[in-house]
Amino acid sequence: MIGFLGPILNRARRTALNYEQQEGKRGKRMDEVISVIQTTLSKLGTDRNPNPADNKKLGMVIVCNNLSKAAFYTNNMGVIKPSMQMLSREVEKSQKEGTQSPLDLATTGQRVTHFYYSGRVKMLEQRFTEAEEDLQNAFSLCHTSFRKNQVRILVFLITVKLVQGKFPTSLLLSEYGLTTIFQPLVEAIQTGSIKLFDNTMEENASFFAKLGIYVILHRARANCFLTIIRRVHHCLLTLKPDDPNFSSRVKMSHLTAAFEAANAGQETSPDEVECALVCLIANGQVKGYISRQHQTVVLSKGNPFPNCCTAVPEV
Repeated sequence: MIGFLGPILNRARRTALNYEQQEGKRGKRMDEVISVIQTTLSKLGTDRNPNPADNKKLGMVIVCNNLSKAAFYTNNMGVIKPSMQMLSREVEKSQKEGTQSPLDLATTGQRVTHFYYSGRVKMLEQRFTEAEEDLQNAFSLCHTSFRKNQVRILVFLITVKLVQGKFPTSLLLSEYGLTTIFQPLVEAIQTGSIKLFDNTMEENASFFAKLGIYVILHRARANCFLTIIRRVHHCLLTLKPDDPNFSSRVKMSHLTAAFEAANAGQETSPDEVECALVCLIANGQVKGYISRQHQTVVLSKGNPFPNCCTAVPEV
């Protein structure tokens, strides 16, 4: 029975899609399919058959994957999380009992699909570390013969990495034909060039928007500011390595000048610099505070950049 689930649910989704194209209405028929898939998943999850070979829970991965595909098509994210939580509970239960979970027994293709959609959901929830892990699993499991799938997974994987300040290699981007899209963003973050970052985002706006990553990828813009702040701090530390007070107190005017220098003289307002600093401090990327009275950023003497994944970029 479990073997028929995949083809049946795939056929149901395609039929709904064909009807919607004929009717010119998007979402109505697919929502009906989603309702059927949810009912199916609920029945699978309550199976108490003690024989693992006959237990219907083995089909949970197939059903969850089809539900994810349908939900992303209708942009109904609310139905995905409960299904993934149900599957996660089964996986955790199997791990405690020392038995194979439905995910372990699923085919490689089904596991790739699961990790791909799980990573995308976590990315939308801004759980970037967990999203990176799932997308990395999807990419590692995806067979090299499925080139288009690899590229699609890689686009989302690179996105969550850039948001966290991690960079793909030029060789990787070149191998999968993503140099034009992502290399300028990498260079912008590494050099602190906000202008280059904004121009690249604008040039590829339709591509990013189509995949639903434009807003998330725009969060990586803050890393351009972080690069500049780290460079200024590094320069001050080099000038007086024995005086931690000197490098931990940075004038706002110096930061503003550094921002302008990194952007080919483009004028930068002090308010924009302060806003960027507030966001970085709030996100835990910079440890310190802003003294408005002295127009100074007071950085931690111990580890002012606790969550940085890379070395200080060369000036």
